[in-house]
Amino acid sequence: MVLDWATVPVAKYQFAPPPDHIGWAPFADAIQQIIALAQDSGAAPIIVYYPNTSIRLAPFAKLNAEASKLLEAHVVKTSRRMEKIVTDAGGRFIDVTGPFRKRARTMPVTVTLMDYHLNQQGMDLFFESIKPMVFDALKH
Repeated sequence: MVLDWATVPVAKYQFAPPPDHIGWAPFADAIQQIIALAQDSGAAPIIVYYPNTSIRLAPFAKLNAEASKLLEAHVVKTSRRMEKIVTDAGGRFIDVTGPFRKRARTMPVTVTLMDYHLNQQGMDLFFESIKPMVFDALKH
């Protein structure tokens, strides 16, 4: 994997789309309950999707075209499905995959390259990415 700030050998299996899961019902049920509780308390619920390591770094891995296409289709499908569940439940949805992919190319955004935990630059990017919707929600 080649980034502007590092070249790192990474096993290609880390970028395979996950197998089909058991379904969206448990996620949808939990989100509906969380959003209902938040709204009952007067909050404006916002659900943020932060990509896992493989999704964040996939554009920089040397994958064959078919593997890249499958992974990207999975990323788009998953985000759209989560967004629909969240918005149908009355919440707002933010997918920060795009900003994190863009920034990961030019600088570290996690504690270590293959880590999920954000460093200070990642925390700043996270806030920068959600700030417009959070401030918009505060106006209403």
